[in-house]
Formats: sequence, structure tokens, C-alpha cells
Amino acid sequence: MTRRNGFAGEGPRISVATIVRDDAEGLAETLASIAGVADEVVVLDTGSHDGTADVARRYGAKVFARPWDEDFAAARNACYAHTTGDWVLWLDSGERLSRGSAAAIRSLVAGPMSAAYRVRVRVPPLSADSQAEAIAPVRLVPRVDGLRFAGRIRESLATSLEDAGLAVEESPVIIERGPREHDADRKLAVARRNLRLAQRDLAERGNAPDALVAKGEACAALGRHAEAIDLLRLAIAAAPRGSATQLAAYGALLAALDKLSTAAGDTLPVKIALGLEALDVFPLDAQLLLAMGGYLQSQGQVELAARSFRVAWEHGTVTPDVWHVADARSLAASCLSLALSMLGRDGEALDLLRAALPAAEDAARLRRRMLEIHIRNGRRDEALAEVERVAAPGDVGGLRAAVRGACLAATGNWIGAIAQLEGAYRQGCRDAICRRAYLNALLATGQKSAALRIAEDWLADSPAHPEALRFRDAASGEFRADEGTASPSSEPAVLRGPSPRIRIDTASAPQGAAILQPALPEKSVTQTQADLAK
Repeated sequence: MTRRNGFAGEGPRISVATIVRDDAEGLAETLASIAGVADEVVVLDTGSHDGTADVARRYGAKVFARPWDEDFAAARNACYAHTTGDWVLWLDSGERLSRGSAAAIRSLVAGPMSAAYRVRVRVPPLSADSQAEAIAPVRLVPRVDGLRFAGRIRESLATSLEDAGLAVEESPVIIERGPREHDADRKLAVARRNLRLAQRDLAERGNAPDALVAKGEACAALGRHAEAIDLLRLAIAAAPRGSATQLAAYGALLAALDKLSTAAGDTLPVKIALGLEALDVFPLDAQLLLAMGGYLQSQGQVELAARSFRVAWEHGTVTPDVWHVADARSLAASCLSLALSMLGRDGEALDLLRAALPAAEDAARLRRRMLEIHIRNGRRDEALAEVERVAAPGDVGGLRAAVRGACLAATGNWIGAIAQLEGAYRQGCRDAICRRAYLNALLATGQKSAALRIAEDWLADSPAHPEALRFRDAASGEFRADEGTASPSSEPAVLRGPSPRIRIDTASAPQGAAILQPALPEKSVTQTQADLAK
């Protein structure tokens, strides 16, 4: 393979390439992060009006202009043609190279030019109740003739990499995206653009599975759920069995059904049936196993849910070029520990969490689960020891008081608990541990009006939070007499991200008929048990 080297005698050089439009602020953040790796920066501006090109030049970039013609592959290929380095690293405006990635990239390009590399792109969690998500597209490629992107939307180098005889390998490089990924207005704008591109793509290529997925996800983001469901079912049928596109379609369909359930009734039986179908094709996919465990747990089938979580923990895999939970194994450990606790097996749950800690990306989440187990068992000293590991420096005092109160509540000492929890709340502690225990104690002592105020404060901070909603209903008397006071055992785990968004909710699902197909037959549950026992 011939190296195209415009820097003879100076070793491998790296061109950083990006296409951009009207994003001066995001581009500045990106270019500031590549100072230690870029020998050349090439920016293709597709029609900015906000000074984006000036920002690029200020960072020493070579700036080229090209009208936007509704085709990402065409724009990337035009940008690629202007690069002159031995290697090309692709970044999108607003992305940042993580600390340590520059050295990792330099190490990779020092080797033979026989492979292209996947780079992990990470999106931060939306909130404390959600998880970071990631995808690992090919972003670092040797600069060789013949490489071209294909696809008006979801553009890819896959075909040309194969034609060039280049292997695709994993890399330790990480690209970080910022909180703006969760901005509602930005997401709507992206959805409208993607819908437009997907419609043009479908008009040109017929029912191409990847375009169907793109259009289905865009429709779901725009609230057109019924249309999204139809498109995603078409994508599942049209995609090659076992392909990444088919997996993405299953995930997007589950997410669309989850959104639809709040507007049109309970879709849980439909999601379980669909999850079974997907697991028949992707039996070890961690994301599907986590979702299935959550659905089963919502039906009260905790033992079966624990099996699903255990398979995800012990054997779960992720498909790198499909959006997935950034640390699926740790999430599986957290979900499994919760299920074990619900089954009265707290000791086993703690052992599992300790085993998961050394490799966890988000150790604080696992330690929080350990903290909750200690609280539930009234083990104050063990719980307080965990507080130092999970609380932010300024929150330690309030959380310590809340944990003392929560441990008293766990032993039925409601008066002592309220004294501690009220003090923590007045100190500004708004941790879910404090709120949950305080609400339980107030309800247990009949102080419903006070409990209602706390629940409403929680909802003001986190609208539609499932625990806060249940506590509000309990405080306002909107619960059955045989349910007693609301006492959720843990916060729900929610998978959020650009694509897909699968919710794993530990709360009991509302009972009701599915709107898309009959309720799941008993034999399907039996088959689920057989499948998960394998």
C-alpha cells in the first residue's frame, strides 16, 4: 500500500478533518482539544453565517467552503480530498479528544498503515438517574487513495475500507461530547434535518434498511410515534438478519414503544414480545438483556429478571457501531444487585457489587447501590463509610445526616429518623436517599401534607420522576389501601442517549391492555424462562 506523504522524512503526520456549519462555539472547543495531535487541521464549511470560518482560521485550520447539498458523504469526501497527512482523524464540531487520547493516537499511527481504527464517542448522562452512552465508529484512517464515504445520512467508509483491504480494529481513543447533546431544541433541529435526508435517501434507494431506521428515529424524536413504529418494523424485516442495522432498528423500536406507552396505554407486553424476538437474533446483546430484565421486573417476575441481568453481567456483548450503554457490564451488575436485594439476597448483591468495582467506569453508581443496601439493613457505620466515596465534597455533611436518618427509618424509628432527615433537608440535601427516607417517615407517621410538599419539591426539580410521582400519589391518597405507603427500593435505571433510548424501570408498570397486539401469552413467558436459562 502506497503512503501518501506530503511531509517526507518527518514521520507519520495526522490531519484532523471536520465538516461544520454555524457552530463557532462548538468548533472552538473541538480545535482546542487537538493541540497535541494535529499536524494539519482541515475544516469544510458548508455555509456558516456566524463566524465559524474565522474561528477555524484562528486555530490555524485550512478552511474550505462547499454549499450544503443534503448529503453528508459528499461533504466528507470533499473535506477528505483536501487533507494531506498520512492519517486522517475525523471529529465533529463540539466533540473533544479526551485526556490521554493524543498519546494513544500517536502510538497507533506509528504502526503499519494496514488498519483503520474505531474511536469511542461518548455522550454524558442526561441526569443522575441515567447512563452515559457510546458508539465506536471508524474515525482514524490511513490516508490512502480510494477511500470514500457512502450514504446521504449515516455515512460510512465500510465498503471502501473493505475494497482497500484495510482491517478495522478497536482503539483506546475516546471522544467526548458535551451536555448540549441533550438540548431539546437542538435535538428537534437534528431530527427535522435527519427526516429530510432520510426521505431523500429512501426516494433514491427504495426501502434501504439504514434509511428506514434513520427516518423512524427522526419520526420518534418528533413525536410521530405510530409512523416511527411502522418504519422500524419495516427496517427490521428488510435488514440482514443479525446485522448492526437490524439491532439498531430493534433498539429504536423498543424506545418508540416506551414513549408511546405514556400516551396510549401500557405497551409492556408488546415490548416483552419484541424483546424475545430480538434476543432470538442477538442472544447476548447486553442492551437487549438489560431492557428485557427491566420489563420482566416491572411485571413482578424478579427471579426471571435477575437471570436476564446475570447473563448481561457474565456474557453480555455490545455492537460497537450501534449506540449502547457506555458501561453495560457495570449497569448489569447494578441491576442484578437490585433484583437480588428484592429477592432478599442482600449478601449476594454486595458480593457482586464488590466484584464489579475494579473494572467499573462508574464506580460511584455501584457504591451507591452498596450504600442503599447498607441503609436498608440499618447498618449505619457501613453506610456512613460509603458516603465519603459517593458524595461531592460540599454535600458530605448533609448526606451523612440523611444516611443516619435513613438507617433509623429502616429500623422503624420514625421519630428519630424525621429529626435527622429534616435537618439534612434544611441543610440543602436533595439526594434521593434523603427524599425517599424523609417521605417514607412522614407517610408512616401520617404527615401527608408535609409529605406532599416534599414530593412536589422533588417533582419541581425532576419533573415526572417516577418515585416522586408515586410518593405524591401516596401523600394525596391516590393509592389502594392494600399498597400501604410508597416505599420504592431504589431509583429506576434509565438508558438515555441519541439512539436508542431503552428504559429500565424498577417501578411496577401500570396494568392495562397492550394497544398494538394482544397481551403476551403465558407460553411466551415460559419460553422466556427457557431462553434465559440457557
